[in-house]
Amino acid sequence: MYVLKSGIWYKDSELNIPKTTYRLPYMGEEYASVLKADVYIDINYFAKLFPYDTIKYVFSIVDRKLHMSNIDSTDIIVFR
Repeated sequence: MYVLKSGIWYKDSELNIPKTTYRLPYMGEEYASVLKADVYIDINYFAKLFPYDTIKYVFSIVDRKLHMSNIDSTDIIVFR
């Protein structure tokens, strides 16, 4: 996660925010040749506990053989 603070993007580790990781479920051998998919993850934030108003996520996917995908990012997320 990156946080926009005073016009500068800061990586979560620079702000002592715990790293966020997710594990996708195993899809089975019938999907072994799929090269593209849409992944949706719902994350709830509590405004009083989360002091930032603008964030974005930068992510990649690692498969079972530890091959890493290209790095991509979400759109900018504005809370207030």
